Amino acid sequence: MPAALVASWADTDQTPRAIVDAKLRPVWMNQAARSQLERRRDVELREGTLSTTNSAYQGALASFVAGCDRELSGFCLPCDDGDGHVLFRGQEIEHSDGRYFGLIFYRSGSEFSARYADLDTVFQLTQSEHRVLQQMIGGYTADEISNNLRVSIETTRSHIRQIYLKLNVTSREGLFSRIRPYRM
Repeated sequence: MPAALVASWADTDQTPRAIVDAKLRPVWMNQAARSQLERRRDVELREGTLSTTNSAYQGALASFVAGCDRELSGFCLPCDDGDGHVLFRGQEIEHSDGRYFGLIFYRSGSEFSARYADLDTVFQLTQSEHRVLQQMIGGYTADEISNNLRVSIETTRSHIRQIYLKLNVTSREGLFSRIRPYRM
């Protein structure tokens, strides 16, 4: 029963995760991985094997997986549509039946959205400050945030000052350094 509980819990994770054998055949994957592979954007299941949609990259993926050891390693492939990369993190999983590999994969392009744990609660941000912070995390300038949220630039700057004060930082660089541990 514990293995079923672990699998059920892991299935709720929004990050695509899979365990594959040495021939890239999936042994297990969570719902996020199944959904990503069904989209057939950059990676897919082809004849029961984890494959790149662009066959020119299949050898590189296979080499990456075969080269994984017990230390977590990374690998990236360009997306077919030119919008970022597919990022892979892989690690060999020790098992008496053979070599297995745990993989995490996701796209880095415009559809990527970083998730952070309860920044509003941790730093006691108002709802408006939290919305501004989310825009800042998305890389928007104060002017763009003002336009996106349909508030004045003065209001946006006031929220940014309050965010900096509550997070005890003096710059965007400091802000990103401060929230890094809360990234999920």
